[in-house]
Amino acid sequence: MLIALAFAALQGFWLWRAHVAAHAAAASATAALAQGDDPRAALERALTPEQRRRTRLVVRGDSVAVTVRLARSLPGVPRALRTVRAHASLEGP
Repeated sequence: MLIALAFAALQGFWLWRAHVAAHAAAASATAALAQGDDPRAALERALTPEQRRRTRLVVRGDSVAVTVRLARSLPGVPRALRTVRAHASLEGP
């Protein structure tokens, strides 16, 4: 039982980490967009090389969408949940 709980906590940590990376990337790209800078360059500065390989950025007008895939497969976690999306815009959420 304790092993299962520890494993679930580890899965939760990896999912949380992906959410943090996605939201940090979206915030960084939106801030760059507000300043008139290149959002892709801001994204490269905000993330590690490993995170950049698993990240997709879409810029449409004044909004930004970031998709981050988890690096590792998590047993028991569906593929759809291993992909995290974050959206941000200059007008608000």
